Amino acid sequence: MKKIIVLLLIILVPASIWYWGNRSLHQPISVNNVVSIKIWTAISGFDSRKAAPEEIQNIVKWFNSSNNIRQNKYFAGITPYAGIIIELKTGKQINIINSGEDFEVQRYVGFKKVSYWAKQKDIRELLAKLASGEI
Repeated sequence: MKKIIVLLLIILVPASIWYWGNRSLHQPISVNNVVSIKIWTAISGFDSRKAAPEEIQNIVKWFNSSNNIRQNKYFAGITPYAGIIIELKTGKQINIINSGEDFEVQRYVGFKKVSYWAKQKDIRELLAKLASGEI
């Protein structure tokens, strides 16, 4: 019986640490805490614009519903050609950039830069359109 308990602990503790660690990577935000959202593209030079109020609502909703969160410990990825910068009332920023089939989120926790990949269909489509020059 003791061996079974020890075996379960050996399996469950690392799994729990992994689950809660990845879960805390992605922090939902409130639209009330957003100062502005800037949408940018770097296809031919650098172009950016502020998101309209309806876009802000949608982007925050989409961001909060992101899933399949995976830490990007070594900041691996491709050179981004499009992105979204969310400016918060706290003075912090959340950067969402196109990265392959997913998108990458970068933000600071204290002085530490955190990066992770996430999936969300609408954000992915917006970034793909920006990166291809459709918008």
